[in-house]
Formats: sequence, structure tokens, C-alpha cells
Amino acid sequence: STVAVVLVHGNLPFVLQHAALPTVLLGTLFFLSRVGGIVGAQAGPSLLRAMPPEWACAGAEGVNAAATALLYWAVVASRPLPLCVAILIKGVTIGLIPNLRVAWLKALPTPDIGRRVMIVTRVIVQSSYGLVGVLLLLGLAQKWVMELVLLDLVNSLLAIPIFLSLKDLGVASIEPPPDEGTAFRFLFEKSNRHLLSAEVCLAVAMGGTNIFLVRAGEGLFKAVGGYGLALVAYAAAYLFAGAVVQSADNRGRRIRARIEPAAPWLLVLCLALMTFPSAGIAVTVTVFAALFVAYPTFLLTLESLWFEVSSKSNISRTFASRLLLLSIVSALGEVAYPTLSLRAELVMRTVAALGAALLFVRFSSLRKSLLPSKTALP
Repeated sequence: STVAVVLVHGNLPFVLQHAALPTVLLGTLFFLSRVGGIVGAQAGPSLLRAMPPEWACAGAEGVNAAATALLYWAVVASRPLPLCVAILIKGVTIGLIPNLRVAWLKALPTPDIGRRVMIVTRVIVQSSYGLVGVLLLLGLAQKWVMELVLLDLVNSLLAIPIFLSLKDLGVASIEPPPDEGTAFRFLFEKSNRHLLSAEVCLAVAMGGTNIFLVRAGEGLFKAVGGYGLALVAYAAAYLFAGAVVQSADNRGRRIRARIEPAAPWLLVLCLALMTFPSAGIAVTVTVFAALFVAYPTFLLTLESLWFEVSSKSNISRTFASRLLLLSIVSALGEVAYPTLSLRAELVMRTVAALGAALLFVRFSSLRKSLLPSKTALP
């Protein structure tokens, strides 16, 4: 059902168009979706204490189906308030299900499989935006937008029995940490401080990604596909980055070992180069694609580190608290960056990305110094 959710979310400009509502509402809808995601993530730990994860996920899909039905009616009736409410509720489920999933995966008997599946599911979500881009380039998104909303509804209804069937994995309700406050403070422990600071800077650098893709499409690629091309380039690059970060074979690990340390610096370079669009459309598209190889590689690397350092009991609260901090930054980006010129926006993003790269290098060096030496005696 994740792909169907993305097809609706990525087509919000045309949802508004079909509802005959002003496009100025677009930033508000993206903002409400972010806020809903924060609320959903915070609700995850409580739900996991109350019921097994398969029941919680099935319930979230039921809520998404109801919100999607409300969205369909709001578009047909051209009602802005119910449409905003529907997007807010759908945002809650978008934030809730990944939080439930990450705790579920951490509880599996093989931690590395859980880490890889976490990355794969994130990549599925983000690379699905490529389907939105293809539909836009073919001129079909505008025609099929209401059918895509119905597809979202139907897929959530189909997902309910699928989630319930996963009870055979044998993961019961997740045990809470002894103290929720301790789980929250885990983010700010001395050993994690640079990691958290790098994530916050990265959120500033790439916050408001939804509106950034719209603006980049209109400002950089207007003559060669616009928003559709921006989405396709973003999704293809994200898919490649995810394949690299989750790789487990020897060849994949060697590639990952080279790309991961370079990703923060490639991100800084690409953002800096994009401030000079006069370089030509071919160069701009290439740099844009490279940007969205570097960004998810950096982001997924940070998420993998949090997955590794968190315990089974505190991982849900850790990821919920991270999402709270990072989503606030991203949500502010959705409404703040559009007030700037595209060039000023790119300058601010470049400075923040540089801060993230420096903090990540500092965290990596500190972590390496704490690891036992390979030559140490057992």
C-alpha cells in the first residue's frame, strides 16, 4: 500500500487542481502532512505497548483507508477544510507505520536483516515518487488523479489482512524501556551528540524536500519536463543509493565503504554547483541526480547507525523522538524556503550540508576511537 500512498502524495498539486482549489494551499498540505507524521511517530511506542505490531499496522491501514475516502469526497465537493483534515490524518499514518516497523524489525532474531529491510522499505517509499514523475511526463497524472486516490483506498484495505497474517513472525507486543525519559535522553548522550547534530543539519540542508522538488522542477527543468523530470531523477538516484547502503555481499560492501564517506561531501558540492544553473541543462540534471544519490546515502547511513546503537526496548522511542525533531525542521522548510529566491535557498542548504558533513566526520572519528583495536588480544 506504500506505493499508492506516494502516488497520491506526489500528485497533491493535481489533487488541488482537480478540486478547483488554489495552488497556494500546496505548502499548507505538505506542512500538515509533516505535522501528522510527527503525531503518528509519537503514537507508535504507546501502540506497541498496547498490542502486537501486526494489529497496530492493520489499524493504521484502516485509518488511512478512512482518511483517503474523506479525501476523495473533499476533492469531488471542492471542500478545502475536509481536504486539509484528510491530509493531516494520512500524515499520521505515514509517520506511524514506519515507527511500528522499525521496532518490529529490531525485534527480529537477525539484526542485520532488520537493518537491511528498514532501508529497503524506505527506498520503496522514496523511489515510488519516480512513478509519479513518469505519469507526469506521460501526461497521465492529471487525468488519473482521482483513480490514484481510489487505488490508495483499495490498497490499504488489502494491506489489513496482509499485516494480520504476519503474526506468524512471532513478535509480540514490544516491551517498553524502564523509563521513557531515559529513552528520549539517549538521543542526547555524549556518544550520540554529534550524530544527532549531523542529522539536524542534514534536515536543514534538505528540509522541505517536497516543495524543493516542485521549485527545482519549475526553476531548473521547466523546459525539459519540469516537476516530472525532477521526481524521476530523484527516485532513480534514491533507488541506486538504497541499493548501495543495504548491500550485504562482499562487492557491495566494498562499494558502500567508498561511497558512504564521500556522500556528505558530494552533497555539499552538488548543492553549491546548483546555485549556478547557467552551466547548462545537461550538467544541471546530472548534478541534481548526483545530489539525490548523496542525500539518501548520507541519510540512510545515519539511520543505520541509529538502528545499530539503539536497543530493542528503546528503538521505537528513539526513532519517534528523532522524527519529532527532524520533522519540525523539515516542516518549517516547507513553508520557509519558498519565501526565498531559489538561489538564496540553495546557498542556505549548502551551508547546512557542510555543517552536517563536518559533524558526521567528527562522530565517525570518535566512534572509531572507541572501537576495540583489531590487533588487540581477546
